[in-house]
Order: sequence, then C-alpha cells, then structure tokens
Amino acid sequence: MIGINLKRVSKAGSSSERILAFSLWLSVLASGLYYQKTWLLPAIVLGFYVLSRMGLALLSRRRQGQSYYSRKSGVQGRSLELSDFGLTDFVLLGLAGLSALGLIHPVRFIDGLFEVLRWLVYWLVYRFAAGAGRKGYTGDRLLTHLRWAAVTVAVIGWLPWANLIWPAPPLPEAGRFSSVFGYPNATAAFVGAALLLPGGSFLTKAFLGVSLLSTGSRGSLAALLLVLALIGIKVWQAKKNTGARKRTLGGTAANAWRQIKQWGWSQSTGFGRGFLIYILKRLILFVIILMLSVKVFPNAWEHLRSWDLFSPSIGQRLLYYLDGLSLAWKAQGWPRAGGWLAFPAVQTLPYWTVHPHSGLIQVLLNQGLAGLGLIAAWTVWMWRRLGEGAGKWPMLFLILHSMVDADFAFGALGLVFWLLAGVTISQSSGSGFYEAARQSVKFPWTLMQARVLRAGLYGLAALYLLLMPTLNLVQPELINPGQALSREAERVQAHDPGAGARLWRQGLSWDQTEISWRRQLAELELAQGNIEAGLRAVEETLAWRSFDLNAYEWAQGAVLHAADAMRESKSASGSGDARTLYHWVQMIPARIEEKQGLIPGYARRLWPEWENFKPTPAIDYLAEYARQRTLTPANF
Repeated sequence: MIGINLKRVSKAGSSSERILAFSLWLSVLASGLYYQKTWLLPAIVLGFYVLSRMGLALLSRRRQGQSYYSRKSGVQGRSLELSDFGLTDFVLLGLAGLSALGLIHPVRFIDGLFEVLRWLVYWLVYRFAAGAGRKGYTGDRLLTHLRWAAVTVAVIGWLPWANLIWPAPPLPEAGRFSSVFGYPNATAAFVGAALLLPGGSFLTKAFLGVSLLSTGSRGSLAALLLVLALIGIKVWQAKKNTGARKRTLGGTAANAWRQIKQWGWSQSTGFGRGFLIYILKRLILFVIILMLSVKVFPNAWEHLRSWDLFSPSIGQRLLYYLDGLSLAWKAQGWPRAGGWLAFPAVQTLPYWTVHPHSGLIQVLLNQGLAGLGLIAAWTVWMWRRLGEGAGKWPMLFLILHSMVDADFAFGALGLVFWLLAGVTISQSSGSGFYEAARQSVKFPWTLMQARVLRAGLYGLAALYLLLMPTLNLVQPELINPGQALSREAERVQAHDPGAGARLWRQGLSWDQTEISWRRQLAELELAQGNIEAGLRAVEETLAWRSFDLNAYEWAQGAVLHAADAMRESKSASGSGDARTLYHWVQMIPARIEEKQGLIPGYARRLWPEWENFKPTPAIDYLAEYARQRTLTPANF
C-alpha cells in the first residue's frame, strides 16, 4: 500500500512538472505572452489539466468505494496539490476577484476578462510549483527548465533570421537584443532572472550576462547590480556572524588561501599552470562574446551609456507614473478593467503606450488600491519569512525591475515569477499561512469542508480558463459586447438615428477607447440637432485626442456641417444654434494655442516638437470660414 501511494504521488508530481515546463516553454516561444490571443492556449491547457486530474481522482475514489471527500482518503490519495492555502493563494485569488470587480465600470471590458484569466493562470502555476518545490528534486528540475529556456531565448536573439518569426523591436529600441519578446527590456528581465539562479556553468552565465548587456536595458543592469550587492552583503554578514575563525581577517584570508590551492596553487612554483589556464580560458571566452555583442548590437551599448533624466526613455516614464496616479485619483482607488488605457485623457504630452512601465501603477489602476495593498503586504510578508531558497534573488530582481518597466505586460515573466515563488516559498520554513492551524485541527469535518472549498476553487478556475478562451474563439461578441453593439448601430442609424445614438453610447460603456465610435456618436447627435449632446460628444472625443491636430480638424468639420444645416433651415432656433456652433469652431485655434502654452518646461524638453503643436492652415481656414458665416445673412 505504501508503495502504491508513493507511486501515485510521484506520478502526480511528474505530471505537474510536465505541465509547468510545457507552459513555460509555450509562454516564451509565444512572444512572451504579450498579446491577448497568446494567452488562450496556455489557459486552455491548464484548465483541461485541472479538470482531468479532478475527474480521474473522482473515478479513483469511486472504484475504491470511497467518497471524494472521505475522511479516510488521506493526503496520499489526492491527485492535485491540495495542501492548506497560504497567504499567496489569498493574494492571487484576491487579485483575480478585484479584476472581476473592475468589470463593473470598465475602460475596456475585454481587458478585465483577460486580467481575471491572467491571475488565475498565475495562481495555478504557483500551486503546482509549490507542490513541486515540496518534493525538492522536482522543483530543481523546474529551475533547470527555466535556465535552459533563458539560454534558448539568448541563442534565438543572436540568430540573424529570428526577426522573420518574432517581431523586431521598433524605434527607439531597434538594433538592440530582443529575441522572442520583441522588447529588449523584457528579454533582459527574463535572462537576468535565470542568471541569478544558483548553479550553471561559467559558459552559461557568461553567455547570459553578455546577452543581458546586449539588450541595453539600464533598469535591468541597475537591478542586477543592486541584487548582487545585496548578495555580497548577505554573504559578508554570514561569514562575520558564524564561527570565530570567520570573524577575523585571518579567517577570511585562510578561506581565500584554501580556494586558491583548489585552483592550482603550488608552494614551489606559485600559481600553477592549471590555475592560469583556468582563468585565461574564461577571460578569453568572455572577451570574445563581449566583442561580438559590441559589433552586432552597437545601439544597445550606446543606450547603456545614456543616463540623461530628460531622455525620452527615462523622462516619459516619470510622466507615465504621474498620469497613472492621476487616473487612480479619478477612479477614487477603485479597480477598473483596462484602467491604464484611459491615459490619453490625462496625458501632459503626446505619447502612446499600452502599459505604464510600472507593475505597481498597473496593479493600482486595474485592481485598485486594494490590489496594491495586497501586493505590498505579500511582498513584505514574503521577504521577512523567505529562507535562502533558489528563487529568492531572481524574484527580488524581477520585483525591482518591474517597478520601472513593463515586465508583467509579458505573461511569461509573470509566470516565471510565480513559478519561482511557488518553489521558493514551499522550500522555506514558515511558508504556510495556516501551517500551525493545520497541525492543531481536531475535527475531521473541518478538513472535509476545506477540501470541498479547495476543489470548488480549482473547478471554478479551470472552467473559466476553458470557457473564456473558447468563447473568444467561437463567439467573441459574448465577451466583447461593444463590437456587436457598434455593428448594430451602423445598421440602424440611417433609419432610426435615436436608436443608433443609444447603441453607440452602450458600446462606449463597454469600450471607451474606440475613438471611431465617439466620432460617429458625435456626428449623429449633431445631425439630429442635439446641440448639447453633440458638442459634449465632440469634446469627449477631443479629450481622448487632445494632441492630435487631425482630431481638431475633424471636430471643426463635423460641427460646421451641422451648423450649415441648421443655418439653411432658416428658423429662428436653427439660426441661434448655428451661431453657437460657428462660435465654437472659431475658438479652436485659440484653444490649441492655450494648450501649447500650458505645456510645462520639463515636458517641452521631452517633446522637442512641441513648437509644431499649433493651428494648421486648415484649422485657421475653417475658423475664418465660421467667422465669415456669422457675418453673412442666412439667405445670402
């Protein structure tokens, strides 16, 4: 019986290891899970795996004549790792729940659905990795998979034809090492995490180190140096506090002497030939790889030397953070699906990025102030209780780098982080939040209730991971209602403008980022003679494109068209409304000049083209045309 149970546990552990390794490699090769579509296959695979394991466990219990939740079933009979939940489980499930709460007032509804999916995937990865970490050897094999995945990413980045399969980085990142991620800084984060794993040969670490430098990522280099400094301090403190011999300078010298003798020191000839060859080989190898990097990726090394605070890369990040805080203030700290995508409405200079380049700002906007609090509390708890696990320093590296870059916009990096968290926390003492409570449980029915709850959570998560991607592929209108509403609005607005306007507004309640819908709503309201609603829709459109001169030209044209139609009606009310609209068009050049004058000095340094943000000849012409129409009688 013991042999059967051990075999069953071993099979469960190996299957979890295989599914994690498969998910890791798939996430890396699928452009780092940056695009939403790339999340579908990993989610389906994990959801199917969980349901199949639960189904097989249920059949096994029935064949043995036991209930699935029997008190006698024991730990060994479970096919999934259903040990007591810890704080990490509550944090991950809480973030998934907060993502679902953000669907109530979304900026973009479908982004919220993918956020829920993302955090559920992370939770399952963490659970399976924690199970692997408790087995020791399985956790080590997962870390080996991670190291080889990083080596593969580095090798692909050096291949000249890699850009034919994975997209090359656009300007200003062009010419830097990016590999499968298509973004140099994300590649640096992935490679840097693997570089900090214990073990590995000198060749592997040298190759990964030079590949990291070839990305030109200043944030990764700074985070890596900081982590290495902390490791050095930790080692120094350990030597200082353990053993009388290690507390003295002589003890340190003795340790160094012992290491030198292992490398090939000879008392008669000094440094032995083996030691010199050992050093020389590695030095030559490192220099060769470094020279190749300088030759192949010159832009990366140029980027590493630039640390100007007002460079577009650094300065605009500061603006992203300020604008992100402004959006969070507007949302009053509540979660909003796709919260960062509202950035055009608050930006102080024109930029376009779908990520604020800070994991903290991203969580604050998508999961709200409560989500940020969960992440902060978990980080403090983890760092205070985490032992010297294999993933401690790579996790710290990813945390530091994600604070100043778009790391977790790439799902592969999030998957790596929570895989490391599962393995490391499970190997550390005191990692279980309910560990003490579990040891003191007296009533078996409480264990049964816990098993029902855990099985329910696994089942709900698996069903969501299967259902949501399936609907996205088969019936996308069900998870993206705005698209269906926009098509219906286009169909009915010609013969029923009122119904069309209502449908456009409903569509925008699901996706506020669709500027074309806003334009059609504004034109429809103006065509119906709804001056107040029409101008409000025009102003909302301009708020989302406040630095786009073409948007101002469109707005003038749409309002002028409505004003001319009202003017031709020759009614007293129509003439009055027309004058209101003509006056609005006349004021556009002054509004643009006023907005240009309000651009702060630091923003002007980041945006050299700010002087070109002024009324175009077309804008001036339309404003003059509107002024002339107010001076000309309607029947002229």
